[in-house]
Amino acid sequence: MSWFKDLIGYETPQKNQAVGALLDAQPDKNQITMIGTMGAGKSSHIAGLIKAADRKVSTSRDTEHPFRYIIDEGSSNIIHDVSALRAGHFPPKTGASKRSYMEPGVTFEWTHVKRVGGQTLTLSRKQARMPILDLAGEDLVKLIEKVKEARSLDQISSVDADNAERITNKVNQSSGLMLIIKATRAQGLGFEIEKEPCDINGMSIYSDANLSRMVNGVIRYKHQHPESPPLKAIAIVITAWDGLAPVAKKISQITGQEFNPLDERISSESLDRFVYAFFPSTHAAITSLGISNIRYFPSYFLVERDSHSEPICWENTTSPKIKRVDLFDSNRQWQDNANTIFDSEKWFFKELDWLQEFATLG
Repeated sequence: MSWFKDLIGYETPQKNQAVGALLDAQPDKNQITMIGTMGAGKSSHIAGLIKAADRKVSTSRDTEHPFRYIIDEGSSNIIHDVSALRAGHFPPKTGASKRSYMEPGVTFEWTHVKRVGGQTLTLSRKQARMPILDLAGEDLVKLIEKVKEARSLDQISSVDADNAERITNKVNQSSGLMLIIKATRAQGLGFEIEKEPCDINGMSIYSDANLSRMVNGVIRYKHQHPESPPLKAIAIVITAWDGLAPVAKKISQITGQEFNPLDERISSESLDRFVYAFFPSTHAAITSLGISNIRYFPSYFLVERDSHSEPICWENTTSPKIKRVDLFDSNRQWQDNANTIFDSEKWFFKELDWLQEFATLG
């Protein structure tokens, strides 16, 4: 899985207002960098976000606010990952040493139109370009192994100029962070659900330690490079959110807030208290920035379970089956049931709205 994935905000230049060329977006100044530790679910989250974007394109088609996007796969496999997700398969993690020499990306577009006398007038158009830079978790580990005391992006740069130059350039251009936190690696529950899958020199077995180092590394790097735009927004995506259901009551007792991970009405305050309680160093690093524009987005994919509540995996694999919606479920239209899985789709829609807001920040 990738360590960094980036989103650049765009505004369409005047020459494109009439033609609406989705491929002619010109870069503006807003870019967001996605960071997270290995195995945190970054690739699955991106696939889920694109899956939600597909539905948004279709449902907004005949409205005054149509939405569309286009994918440039580069050397990646994004379109396959989205289809695999719909079929109930989690995307495979990025293999070690596999780099995207042709950088993939997605261009999103939000338009406001008015239909007058049979003509469609474009009142405004905003675009967001999301290039995706892949660096497998194992490759990051190799960099840190080479420099045992490496805690900054500058130190990593001296080890692997090829990868590190691309990483530091993205961070240098960013005015926002999207932090991926895996909920099941929460610390302080009184028992352990999942460990950070890395126990070597330079990396901690504790997710909170690694996440706070990443955030602090970005902060230090930007401080040392005054030409870099200041951070203006932070999105915190909490993956594997459904994995907290068995311990929801205990979390409520610890945080002092009603906690139901599958309740789509869960408050921002409750999500903030969760990160504060179980990822305290990461929360402190984010809070120290003094940024008011901080948003939380739970992310999950429900999996099939047996009579003992154990995940059911695909044959000859350890990969759980994602629960799919029955095509003939009478509670929904059949066309909405087809190729549909049980996931945090409403939160994906909210994230797309947030990306639209970020793309147009001044």
